[in-house]
Amino acid sequence: MQSKIITEISPEPLSECAPQPNLLTGRLCGHPKGFAFVHIGDGLPDVFIPPGSRMGAQHGEVVKVALDQDDHDKRTGHVVSLPENLPEWVGEVVGEDGQLLVRPIDPRHFVTDLLPGNAHIGDIIRIRLEQRPTSLIRGQAKCIAVLGNEPTSDVINDLVFVTHHLPADYTEEDVAGL
Repeated sequence: MQSKIITEISPEPLSECAPQPNLLTGRLCGHPKGFAFVHIGDGLPDVFIPPGSRMGAQHGEVVKVALDQDDHDKRTGHVVSLPENLPEWVGEVVGEDGQLLVRPIDPRHFVTDLLPGNAHIGDIIRIRLEQRPTSLIRGQAKCIAVLGNEPTSDVINDLVFVTHHLPADYTEEDVAGL
């Protein structure tokens, strides 16, 4: 009897084919002290992510987590996969040791280094993260727009749009439906 040689390989990696019961996907809710919870939904309990286990994931991002401990009332894990698109948020430009930093308005984000651009100390800006922070270094951000240097209604509106992941631009049809 002759052995049959397998010549066709599945297009999906083995990790995609095999069930992965300890991997869950949900939205990360960060805390100013560095830890986070991942809201899984579907009535499942949240997963606690200790400081240093976020892989640079920012508040509000959808992440994949691996469970380290799964007691029915307490789940602990670590982030294993991040979204491709880097997050945006609103913050104030501050100076520290001759360097420009962005202090987020929402304290659940991390302070980041500001890449050179058109923002100045005291400006409130909308940024896009260009490099994620690690436990050793701050992230780096690029200024998308200078919103002003005091919390006007436009700045507050932009903060709401970014925080709640809403589109900043609406079509005339969208506005007519309001």
